[in-house]
Parts: sequence; structure tokens; C-alpha cells
Amino acid sequence: METVLALRRLPWAPTLAVLAGVGAAVAACGPPPRPPIDDDGWGPEHGLGTEPPPPPPKPAPRVKPIPVEQRKRWTDANQVVQLEPIPGRGKSEHDTGLERTVLRNEAAASYEQLVGRPTLPVGAMIVQRHHRPGSDAADSYYVMRKTAPSASPTELGWQFLVLDDQLRVATHDPLEMCQRCHQEAPVDGLFGLPAPDKAGADAGASTP
Repeated sequence: METVLALRRLPWAPTLAVLAGVGAAVAACGPPPRPPIDDDGWGPEHGLGTEPPPPPPKPAPRVKPIPVEQRKRWTDANQVVQLEPIPGRGKSEHDTGLERTVLRNEAAASYEQLVGRPTLPVGAMIVQRHHRPGSDAADSYYVMRKTAPSASPTELGWQFLVLDDQLRVATHDPLEMCQRCHQEAPVDGLFGLPAPDKAGADAGASTP
């Protein structure tokens, strides 16, 4: 009885503070709150979503140009001069603001076939010659030369080169960015000519 009377004499504020402290202690000792569930209902409590995020994809390696004073004329530059142009001229798929024409040698004659194009033989050469709009003077050359049989999508057998207007090698070899792109080509690392229904008055090879 005396204990009950003593409790009744306690002010309410201290009593509430004591009770709040007890509740906090109990909450600290209890189970942790449930983590939020993702919108699709699969949250960390299901064992999913706890893995660290995957690393961002590595950027494609940039082309490293060779300083002009260090460039040397390509050993096979004379072959580029003798290539046959494929009719048509269009916007460059490689360099913004430039136009391109496509050249090929006799070994790459089947490159122009729209259907059933075979794998090109060793020695085939396809070149994109880039120009300033309205000019026929070459600004640069993007060269693909077949040096080995294609063994797999990752072993295309092509050599990639960038030449300047003087047919000097302008970039370091190998051009991994070119290789990575042409691995996605449908046949022999080549994208080929555009389909007839997509070809306009300025039709030509969209990209080698």
C-alpha cells in the first residue's frame, strides 16, 4: 500500500521520461526494422538486392593520334591510290562534318554484293576516303586490309589503319575501337552496302 501511494506522489513528467527510456531500450534490443521492399516486391529480405552494383562498363579506348612530325608514309600507300571507287558519296559515319566515298581493290569486289557476300580473301582492301563538304580533296583515309582468314567474331583477320591526307599512318596500331565495332558486323567484320530501299540519290556504302 505504501508503495502504491509513493508511486502516486511521483510527478507525471519524470514518469513518462522513465517509460520512454525503457521503450527505447527494448526497441534497441529487439529485431531490426524490416528493410523497404522494392517496387517489384523483391527486396533485400528475400536475399536479392544485397549484391554490390556492377562496375560501370569500361569506355572504349580512344584513338591516339601520332604527332604530325612523327608520321611516316604507309608502306602500301601506293595501293590506296590504285583502288576503285564505289559509286556514291554520303556523310561519314566516323567523323562528324565530313563526307566519304568508299574505295576497294579487286580482291574485295564481292564486298558490293548485297546478298550472299562471301568471306573476303586475304589481301582484300576497303577504304573510306573522307572529304570536306563540297570538296574532292582527301582529308583522311580509314583502311581495312585483310591480313588473315577470319577465325571467329573476335578474330576478324582485318588490319585497321587511319591515314592522313598524305597517306601517312596517323594513329597507333592496333585500333581496338575499330575492332570492337566491326566484331558486331553481320559478315566477315563488314557492314556492307545499304539495302536498295534505304539507298537514296546519294547512295553508297554506309560503312565498311
